[in-house]
Amino acid sequence: MAIAGFKITAKEFEQFRDGDEQVFESVYHAYYKTLFTKINNLCNDTELSNEVIQETFIQLFINKEKIKEPEALYPFLYTVSKRMAISAFRKSVVRMQYQEYLQYTFEESSEARGLSILDDDMTSRIHEMIDELPTEQKKVFKMNKIEEMSYKEIAESVGVSPHTVRNQIANATKLIRLKVSKMLFLSLFLLFLLSQ
Repeated sequence: MAIAGFKITAKEFEQFRDGDEQVFESVYHAYYKTLFTKINNLCNDTELSNEVIQETFIQLFINKEKIKEPEALYPFLYTVSKRMAISAFRKSVVRMQYQEYLQYTFEESSEARGLSILDDDMTSRIHEMIDELPTEQKKVFKMNKIEEMSYKEIAESVGVSPHTVRNQIANATKLIRLKVSKMLFLSLFLLFLLSQ
C-alpha cells in the first residue's frame, strides 16, 4: 500500500534493512496513522491500539532483514498489527471473564474481604515488579505508563533515541507480563482453594 507523500528509495530501503534509525523513523511516521486508524476501528480502544502499533513496529525492526522489498512493508505491518489486536482482544475477554467469575463467586461470600486483600496484594506486587526492573527500563517505563509521556518525549528527556526507548519499554513490558501471568495462575489456584 502506498502512503501519500511517502516514497522509500532502494538505497533507503537497504539502509532500513541495515538498521538505520533515521530511515526507520521515516517508515514509522509514514505508516503509523494509517495503521492506528485501522486497528482502532477494529478494537475501539485507543490505548490498546497504540500499544499494538508500538509493538508492531518493534517486530518490524526485529524482522527488518526478512522484508525483501519496500512494497512488503505495509502488508507486514498490517498483518502483524491485526494479529496482535485480535490476540489482545481475546486476552481482554479472558480477563473480563475472570473478573466476572471473581465477582460472582465472592459477591455474597464471607471471603469477600479476602478477595479485596488479594486484589490489593496483586496491585502492590505489580508495583514491586516495576521497581525490580533494571534502572533505565524502570525509568522509561514509568515515564510512559504512569506519566503518559510519548517515546519521543522520553527520548529527549533521557538523551537516547526513540528506538532505544521502544526497546526498553518492550523488554520491561515482557518481564512484567510474564510475572503477572504466573501471579494470576497462583491467585486463581488460591481462589479455587478458598471456594472449596
